[in-house]
Amino acid sequence: MAAATQGHVSVVRILLQDGRQCVNQVKRQGLSALWLALADNHDLTVEVLLQHPAIVIAAPNMRGYTLLQQAVINNGQCRMVHVLLAHPRMSVAQRDAAAFGGNAWPCGALTALLQCPQTALNARDNLGRTSLLLAAAGDAPQTLCRLLTVAGVDITAADTFGSTALILAAGAGHADVARAQRLYSAGEAVIGAS
Repeated sequence: MAAATQGHVSVVRILLQDGRQCVNQVKRQGLSALWLALADNHDLTVEVLLQHPAIVIAAPNMRGYTLLQQAVINNGQCRMVHVLLAHPRMSVAQRDAAAFGGNAWPCGALTALLQCPQTALNARDNLGRTSLLLAAAGDAPQTLCRLLTVAGVDITAADTFGSTALILAAGAGHADVARAQRLYSAGEAVIGAS
């Protein structure tokens, strides 16, 4: 566990081969070595852990985030988003929950998630936030505009506090985005959406 959090890839390999270390053992805040390596930006350690046949990738953290969601919001880990999406055991539910905004989208992760089959942008986290709501509250107006152009995105969705994307965008000071969403809601084209 400590080797994973420190990014000691060769030690992690030895421990996994030895078999005495439980790959899914949880420690700090109920997180496994895989979660901690991802949170600490140890990409190579994450890749080594993902190769283990017994690794659990479906368990959410205490906030209800999946590994994929954490990679998306964790300082724009675009490479890890792509690695996790390519993993053969990445479930549809994880893909569904992963495609949300925040600060990670300049690297193209949004495009990768939108191209992933069966990505459901209307999946909700523990607070009822959808992809659109998280993008509206975050510092990524381009992401929000992009999400507004995706077929099937529920622009009327509200979180458990009753906040809609329009309310969150306005509260975050995204005047252009709030204006774009208002136009989109009225059935007009979103200006500046990519």
